[in-house]
Amino acid sequence: VFTDGQTVGACLDRNGLRPSRYKLTDDGIFSLGSEVGTIEFDDAHIVEKGRLAPGEMIAIDTTRGILLRDDQIKAELAQRKPYVDWVKKNLLKLDAQVKEPLREPSEPLDILSLTQKQLTFGYTTEELDMILKPMVSTSSEAVGSMGDDTPLAVLSLQPRLLYTYFKQLFAQVTNPPIDPIREKLVMSVHVNLGWRRNLLAETPEHARLIQSESPVLFESELTALRNLDDQGFPAVTINATWPAAEAEAGLEGAISRICAEAETAVRDGARLVILSDRAADIGNVPVPMLLATGAVHHHLIRAGLRMKASIICETGEARDTHQLACLVGYGASAVCPYLGFETVREIVEQIKVSAKQGITKAGTDPVKLAKAEQALKEADELTYEKALKAYRGALEGGLLKIMSKMGISVLSSYHGAQIFEAIGLGETVIDKCFIRTPSQVSGIGFEEIARESLTRHQQAYTPVPQEEGKPAKDQSLVDLGFYRFRRAGERHAVTPPVIQSFHSFVKSGNPDEYKKYVASVREIQPISFKDMLEFIPKPTGPVPIEEVESVEDIRQRFTSAGMSLGALSREAHEALAIAMNRIGGKSNSGEGGEDPERFK
Repeated sequence: VFTDGQTVGACLDRNGLRPSRYKLTDDGIFSLGSEVGTIEFDDAHIVEKGRLAPGEMIAIDTTRGILLRDDQIKAELAQRKPYVDWVKKNLLKLDAQVKEPLREPSEPLDILSLTQKQLTFGYTTEELDMILKPMVSTSSEAVGSMGDDTPLAVLSLQPRLLYTYFKQLFAQVTNPPIDPIREKLVMSVHVNLGWRRNLLAETPEHARLIQSESPVLFESELTALRNLDDQGFPAVTINATWPAAEAEAGLEGAISRICAEAETAVRDGARLVILSDRAADIGNVPVPMLLATGAVHHHLIRAGLRMKASIICETGEARDTHQLACLVGYGASAVCPYLGFETVREIVEQIKVSAKQGITKAGTDPVKLAKAEQALKEADELTYEKALKAYRGALEGGLLKIMSKMGISVLSSYHGAQIFEAIGLGETVIDKCFIRTPSQVSGIGFEEIARESLTRHQQAYTPVPQEEGKPAKDQSLVDLGFYRFRRAGERHAVTPPVIQSFHSFVKSGNPDEYKKYVASVREIQPISFKDMLEFIPKPTGPVPIEEVESVEDIRQRFTSAGMSLGALSREAHEALAIAMNRIGGKSNSGEGGEDPERFK
């Protein structure tokens, strides 16, 4: 609902997520609300009633005393200026600017160099097999169980990427606000790049933007963006690395340098600021791209320059949907995950080799041979171009899923929205790079973030110790067990020793077995902050039993969640209500009310 003091109107969102019903009486009263019956009228005086369809508007012009319908409103607005001509003359389509087709590089894949880069940015064999390979094969994210029993990033003993310190917020309702699969038609990941001019003015220059169909840029698209100076879109690439020789102290200085260079570039007329960590090598450590993006985003806001340029990330670090969402959420308009694309090429080669080996392993077994031949056929059909498009499609689909959890249908509404909570980041980092992001628990600063980056960098470029009498080995990726338990990897709350000791206690009831179970649980702690708390007995001894609340009094504070009948079966809904009635608690009907029979 909106007004400028003369016209009052209402517009339903493009998805029609909430209803908007109205009534008009014969004496000129107009009522509009989200539900029927918000105001009671005698139906004898109703001359019109209806509801707004998705994207429709209705308004009352009080100066003219008329009711404006959707078609009339949009026709009047469309005729104010030659908007179509402005768009045709000024808007550039990125795909029309790309001069090189998408094709596999002609030079052979350098596995050693690729592995060193992957180690630098924290890739693992587990991630390639369980996260990236399904994205290439199915063009969608891998399906996994909910929950994460690994430690919070700030409590982990492994070097974790900065993205793992951020948790996505979501609209906490029983049904997703938007279904990104069935309602994909009303969702969009299109992005506009360039100078976003004054929203309160209308000029042809407002349409002078570059439109990309995706926030995930292929390298040929990024190259095209770098060559649009003559069309009014100067681009500047800023090195997002720091010298390894400067150790932990070099990171914060690099952030300040990147911010200063970005400000200078925008003041000099740059419309595209490209943050790039391609210069990472044996002597240079990549700045965590999320740190650089957030810092530049907020620095340009403070300098009053943010809307004059778009931030683009050319990074080897981001490769999954959460990482992409973090970068977009903290100000990046587009991301070119160049190392992700190189890794896709490696995965394609692995799929083809594995398919050929499958033929040999199948032997003469007709069933196994048929499956192996089908796998080989699919591998032969999987080209580098198809794999890249599948990978980008998976990233886009994951981003739509994340947006839908907050009821956001277009990427521009998610861009820079910072819909995250940080856990374990210190105030200095939050204030400089992620201002106004909630961080209930403080923690690491620039020095600790730099140390984790340096640890990964050293793993990539430190020679592998050579065993006596054996040939030298090159670096290789490891499995750190972030998704599944590995004895030498990340700690998990649920491990084989924990399960084994628990089963032994349940079967035997032996107190000694329970002590073993407790010891195995405590051995892997802390996993979460509660594991760091201890009960401290009162010096005066235990609380007298007379002062302890009775079970009946405590149960009166119990409540069941507010889930409507439509979210549960009738049997489940009534079972909750009956249970709360029996113990003296409170049941929540959710929307729609409760049958009076349940009050008995």
